[in-house]
Amino acid sequence: MPERWAGWRMEDTTGKAPVSSRYGAGGAPPERPGEPLRRRTRAFEFAQEPPKEDENAWLLTYLDLLTLIVVFFVLLLAYSTVNEETRQRELVDPFSVELGYEHRPEPVPPLVDPVAPDSAARLARRVDASLADTGLSDQVEILNTPGEVELRLNEGILFPSGRAELRPEGTRLLDALVPMLRSDVERITVEGHTDNRPIITERFPSNWELSAHRATVVVRYLIRQGLPAQRLEAVGLADTRPVADNATEEGRARNRRVSLLVQMAR
Repeated sequence: MPERWAGWRMEDTTGKAPVSSRYGAGGAPPERPGEPLRRRTRAFEFAQEPPKEDENAWLLTYLDLLTLIVVFFVLLLAYSTVNEETRQRELVDPFSVELGYEHRPEPVPPLVDPVAPDSAARLARRVDASLADTGLSDQVEILNTPGEVELRLNEGILFPSGRAELRPEGTRLLDALVPMLRSDVERITVEGHTDNRPIITERFPSNWELSAHRATVVVRYLIRQGLPAQRLEAVGLADTRPVADNATEEGRARNRRVSLLVQMAR
């Protein structure tokens, strides 16, 4: 085998000079200035370790995702609010939505007008002034509450003790009150009251009958003086609503009374 290849010779078929003739006797290209440094630099670059990835980089992606979710729900909520307002307008007036104008319903007036805050006080002042002119102020106690005036009439000026016939002084007192009870009054409740001392007579077996009969007598007199019967009612309460202590004569005298509860018109 070596003898066979011994006579062969390598020829240059590319038309270029042999390597030995191009680069001299050594057969190798001469080194350029700076060539070894560049090769070592490249080798050093390849030898460096690749940069490590940031372990917290996923947090940025996670926060971006949360931000998008929050924005999505805010938009969804705003859209639903707008739709609810539109639906309410459609329920009120469907034609307003179609025609492009906003329906503004007119305010509905209240079914019952509120009581004027000073109507009861005005009546109380009128009653007080009228009784002062007739000299009967000490026989009536005036209580003023919003929408109602209570007139407490002493028993002594209206009725004799244990009886239910009006005294002349009692009719004079009622006559002074009637003009002020004709207007701005919705209802008058006449209550009969007694003290806690029992009464046993053929006509009045108890304080219930006495108090109820006295209240009825006052109502009948007011009707005869022209007050509408449908605005009046009589109630007998006996000794169940005392305003003073029944242990003293003064307290029992205050408890024996006829009260007119005047409700002002609305």
